[in-house]
Amino acid sequence: MRRMPAVVACVLTAAMVLLGLQGVATAASWPLVQSGHKGTDVRTVQHLVTHHGHATGVDGDFGPNTKTQVTAFQRAKSLDADGIVGPATWPKLVVEVGEGSTATHAVTAAKEQLNKHGAKLTANGTFDAATAEAVKKFQQENGLTVNGKVTTETWRELVAGIGDVGGYSLPVGKSVMPRSEYDDPHHTYPAIDLPTRTGTKVYAVNGGTATKIGNTGSCGYGVTIRAKDGGTYTYCHFKQAAVASGEVKAGQLIGYSGNTGRSSGPHLHLQLKRSDGALVCPQRLLLAVYDGKQVPAVGSLPTSGCFY
Repeated sequence: MRRMPAVVACVLTAAMVLLGLQGVATAASWPLVQSGHKGTDVRTVQHLVTHHGHATGVDGDFGPNTKTQVTAFQRAKSLDADGIVGPATWPKLVVEVGEGSTATHAVTAAKEQLNKHGAKLTANGTFDAATAEAVKKFQQENGLTVNGKVTTETWRELVAGIGDVGGYSLPVGKSVMPRSEYDDPHHTYPAIDLPTRTGTKVYAVNGGTATKIGNTGSCGYGVTIRAKDGGTYTYCHFKQAAVASGEVKAGQLIGYSGNTGRSSGPHLHLQLKRSDGALVCPQRLLLAVYDGKQVPAVGSLPTSGCFY
């Protein structure tokens, strides 16, 4: 496709927002979780296979023993025993939990998932009234049946929301932002714009040290994260930040998108610098997270614009 000048990209972004074409919600889909992955979704798999009698350590690292136990679970459920937790395995693996549930591993997994989406629950096996309220809030925000129980539908939205691949997460949930928006041409310089409605939740792509950005200059309100992968991620045009400066984890809620700073319409502007300070295009990295594939190193990303 031909190159798209930055000013044209911004005008098109604004037009999409005004016409209501941006970030059309898509049905949540079950993610692939497999060997080499790390993070909250892996911990959820480990908790749930352990609940089903196939005990594995809960460390958030999908190693050989986790694959062995997932494979054993799949065989017991007459599934394709490939050791990959995907759309066929998830519905058999998740357990409905609600207030008073005694399925401690499943409850802990649910609370960890809720925390990934911004709740502040103690991640233990007790499903109390505070947990039920957090579930209702999540269900309401995501257009689900509001009953305070972590049903199969709610589990799917929890684990599908932002992806979790090798310690990385999407900045905007899959049910809010389709793949095509990540894949579109963006600026002629290394940065990506994701058109969103004001108030859309924004998550840390990679964990690290966060610094809040005040509503000054072109970025407006935002957050910069000096990340564990050696890159520096800058998120701009927030309505407001959701974190104080300090340590954040991949997939943690860091703010709500908006239209502050130099912006022609509500959107998330995301740019990434490698360790030598050069801007690189984050597009291939984000698409890898979306697709559940190996995430490329920050240093391997192109310094050209996010277009093709």
